[in-house]
Amino acid sequence: MQSALFKQCILHLIKLLGGMMELWNKLCHLFEKDDGSLPDIFVENISSEESVKIYSWVMSLTKPYGEPCLWSLEEERNIPISDLDNPARYYVQGKSESFRHGLQGFIFNGVKIPQLSICVGDTGIEFDYRMGKDWGAKETWALFEFLFHIKGIAPNAKITQSDEGGYENPNGEFSIAFEEFSSERRSS
Repeated sequence: MQSALFKQCILHLIKLLGGMMELWNKLCHLFEKDDGSLPDIFVENISSEESVKIYSWVMSLTKPYGEPCLWSLEEERNIPISDLDNPARYYVQGKSESFRHGLQGFIFNGVKIPQLSICVGDTGIEFDYRMGKDWGAKETWALFEFLFHIKGIAPNAKITQSDEGGYENPNGEFSIAFEEFSSERRSS
């Protein structure tokens, strides 16, 4: 009995590692070489409430890098986001401009995801990432797990990736890989 269970665990692990390496082989060029740019991951087609939920969930996993501020339209001054109960709610209520900040030491499912920032804005939630040597198969897999969880919060979300400033030109490879990943995760 224990041997059959052990065999099932090993087969599951082999399948998981195979999927992780397949994902990395498809997308490594989007992550591994630091060219100085900050590619974007967009989470769009979400409601204001879903933006608030996603931001709150992300901040439950990590904390802001440094002491970021947002511009308060009500008070016409910068306010540290740490002074607000929920900066995303403040934004969606029309009380501030969109805001962006880094995520400090972001770990998801036990894997440190390299340098990410989060932005709450008009089109939804956006993440920027620094390309480079800190990315590998397990980090990319953890990022996809993280994005898959976001789809659980906002089922109709459209998640795309593009080069920095390339909002109008989402990367098809990333989109296809994420849809395949999501489909596989839903069926397992």
